[in-house]
Amino acid sequence: MNTINKVVILGSVISDPIIKETNGGKMAYIPVLTKETDRSGVEHIEKHDVIVWGKLVSMIEFGLKKDMIVYVEGRKQTKIYPLENGVSHIYEIVAKEFIILNK
Repeated sequence: MNTINKVVILGSVISDPIIKETNGGKMAYIPVLTKETDRSGVEHIEKHDVIVWGKLVSMIEFGLKKDMIVYVEGRKQTKIYPLENGVSHIYEIVAKEFIILNK
């Protein structure tokens, strides 16, 4: 059976991206905020941790700033960190497509 792990978000960048050099090349961390309103009028706000690798990082490094609107398409990735009283799950979106919609 084939499966699909695909995430698409359109949201606002919360803070300037963090760029890091790793053994695998440059990596960018971008926190993105999305908002939805349900049928009863309640607004739901989500923070998404977006990770970008490779050639897309150069565009982000010199062109992305806080409050810009971005389109992100990628896959969900879970990281598990041990804690004294259990574990912590960190959910990230590893971007395959990243488009800055306003400049």
